[in-house]
Amino acid sequence: MKMRTASLLTLLALLLLSSCTIQLAKDIFDYDENPFLNPQTIAEVHEEGTIRFLAFSDLHINRSATQSDVTERYEEIINVIECGKEEFDFIMNLGDLNDSGDINETHFKKFIDALSASGIPSVNLLGNHELHKSKDKSIWENFFRGKKGLYGPVGCYRIGDSLSIYALDNSQRLFTVKQLQYLEEAIASDESRYKILIMHENITSGQADDHSSVLIGTADTAERNRVYRLMAEYGAGLMLCGHHHMGDIKTPHKGFYELNLAAAHTCSSFLESEGYYYIGTLDTATGKLKIDCFKSSDSSLYREYEFTI
Repeated sequence: MKMRTASLLTLLALLLLSSCTIQLAKDIFDYDENPFLNPQTIAEVHEEGTIRFLAFSDLHINRSATQSDVTERYEEIINVIECGKEEFDFIMNLGDLNDSGDINETHFKKFIDALSASGIPSVNLLGNHELHKSKDKSIWENFFRGKKGLYGPVGCYRIGDSLSIYALDNSQRLFTVKQLQYLEEAIASDESRYKILIMHENITSGQADDHSSVLIGTADTAERNRVYRLMAEYGAGLMLCGHHHMGDIKTPHKGFYELNLAAAHTCSSFLESEGYYYIGTLDTATGKLKIDCFKSSDSSLYREYEFTI
């Protein structure tokens, strides 16, 4: 019986390996120069000393074409963006905006055009789904650079001299030693009062019940611990991530908080999200950050979070 079980486990492992595309770490994060140095200022702080932003993750545009239990919410998010032109200082898209990885998909292009036309600067991350069609990340980097007001997928972005947003890439589950070395070099010399790290894949929250991590986990333990250390040591008060569709999980850590955003699209599966987006307001005088969670379907308030960062 033990031999049979071992054989089955070996066969399962071989099947998993045969379905994977092996990439070297240097190909996962292929930057010759540190993208976190020389940050770009994309917005200024309001006269009253506040910063206001919209954040969402896992919109999965056009997923309903292949998954019948999904309700698209990209038009609702477009409406939120258009109504917030005078309200939001910047927008954060935490990845998996595009379900198929096809840059030319019609509904995706409609969303991107609306995002660019809004005049609100946006920081856009890569999720694992952006890489479904091609693992060549330069395609996406060139795409974002070619659209007015769009930034990303990797770099440091400033709101005045008060807030630094570090956009990290873990779309293939690894940060890589090189990326974290670059991050430490930049954040160690960053004099911004407040710092937020954003990434697509959740590295902490959801590990117990995250259906995407049942077989291969959510993060490398050494990398996760290094991110924790950098945040605590250099005063980064908040980590925002997505990927875990149920999400909407606040996790306190020693010296900082993590907020795992739920998916913005709606799915009836018990493993999925009802669909949410988030609006944050930071008081730069006190460091108090309030993040409100709204239902994508009707913009009704669902939950309120408060942090001191």
